[in-house]
Amino acid sequence: MGTSGEGTPPIKKKSKRENRFTVMIMGSLGKVRSFEISPRVVFWTTLFLVIYIPLSVFIINRYFALRSAHQHQASTLSALETDAVRYQKALLRAREHVGFLEEYINTLEKGELQENPSTGAKEPVTASADTTGVGTGIAKAEENSFENGGLVRIEDMVITKEDSKLEIAFKLVNAQQGEETVGGYVHIIAKEGGHDNPQFRTFPYEELADGLPKNYRRGQLFLIKWFKPVQGRFDLRPESDPPSSIQVLIYDRSGVLILDDEFEVQNVS
Repeated sequence: MGTSGEGTPPIKKKSKRENRFTVMIMGSLGKVRSFEISPRVVFWTTLFLVIYIPLSVFIINRYFALRSAHQHQASTLSALETDAVRYQKALLRAREHVGFLEEYINTLEKGELQENPSTGAKEPVTASADTTGVGTGIAKAEENSFENGGLVRIEDMVITKEDSKLEIAFKLVNAQQGEETVGGYVHIIAKEGGHDNPQFRTFPYEELADGLPKNYRRGQLFLIKWFKPVQGRFDLRPESDPPSSIQVLIYDRSGVLILDDEFEVQNVS
């Protein structure tokens, strides 16, 4: 009697080598090279590539997006810095003008005005004025302007005519050494007609006495540290010739005439 299980073939277990992938490489001369790869290596390599490639694409796109945003923000920041510098300079000029106006208001509040008995109007008393008459005051003001050694000067004078308007433009430069500011008032006078019967027109408008403004404080206000562009305009009469010359008078804050320049009008039609 045979034993149980006779004739049953034994169960074979698959070896680990049978689960491997075999890669074969054939050369040009019939040489064949092969090597085996574990399925686990193939699985984990495939899984790594599936995760790595989309992640790399996302990171690269994110880099270019952040780079573009950074360039845009840098350009915006540069423009803001330029505007900040411009606004800071404008604020500095505004503060200088406010300080000048506060000083003028304080002068008025201190009562440095005298009443003109003939007109009843109040007029400022200047340091160069003299009670003996207008002529003496003018002479002293001109003398003081020479003693000051030139606080300001005029550069780049341009006179143009457009239709019925004559425009004057120049640069008022602080001629002092250092960082000290200078302030005062500008009067522009246009001289028309000949020497026998000259006529004068002012900008801003102000009555003249012996060729000088009665109230110097009605001129264009200025307060400069380096320079300031100044402009004036005169309306011309129809079919009339331009003025023969332009006179520029500069007064300081106390009313002393610190500059008196005259420019001939040429080649303006």
